[in-house]
Amino acid sequence: MEIDEVPGARLLLVLTHGSAGGVHAPDLLAVRDAAMGVGASVAGVTQAFRVAA
Repeated sequence: MEIDEVPGARLLLVLTHGSAGGVHAPDLLAVRDAAMGVGASVAGVTQAFRVAA
């Protein structure tokens, strides 16, 4: 999990990816940037199947 914090945030948005992408997919980065722009911290969660051995 990666957390991008905004000082004084009153909201934490948790984002995860679909089966074909990761937390750094362009659409999730756009949502992250928009949320941070309005004062929300954002957690990007990588699904377990992406990190399973």
